[in-house]
Amino acid sequence: MAIQFYSDETRKFYKLVETENWPTVVISGIRMHRTEKIDPKKDSFLKLKSLGKIKGRVLDTCCGLGYTAILSSKKSLPSIYF
Repeated sequence: MAIQFYSDETRKFYKLVETENWPTVVISGIRMHRTEKIDPKKDSFLKLKSLGKIKGRVLDTCCGLGYTAILSSKKSLPSIYF
């Protein structure tokens, strides 16, 4: 069953889309995660890897489902994608 709705307030169509592992959100046709040749889970791990060691706080700018922010709050990440 698809989870989707239209907001009269924002005039945008929102839809939750399945991928191989973690879902992504599509807002008026724009995916909030990379999904071509990669999945949202691997994309989130690679973003964090590119930062190196995280020191201090991380600001989540609300551009998706919070995967990168959630992973960045972990003290250590599995090496599966590194």
